[in-house]
Amino acid sequence: MESMTIRERPPKAEPFPSRTEPVERPDGFTAEEDSKIRVVTNSLHRLNEAITEAVKAGLTVEIKRASRFHAGTGDWGDQIYLVIHKDN
Repeated sequence: MESMTIRERPPKAEPFPSRTEPVERPDGFTAEEDSKIRVVTNSLHRLNEAITEAVKAGLTVEIKRASRFHAGTGDWGDQIYLVIHKDN
């Protein structure tokens, strides 16, 4: 199983030519997998921006794991929830 830490990353320097069938990317991910990774990464970026704004507004934001989703194929993903504190 390939693994990857999801963080913001710069776009790939060389574009891939369009293809009609999924082809393995040099890093081991298919075009569909790469697309899903980008969706999660973009959502994570927006969440981080929202957390920054909440903290600037005087809130404390804590991320906790709510559950672990299993696809039934050995693949899984952690699902999260937020705990918000206001210390006034």
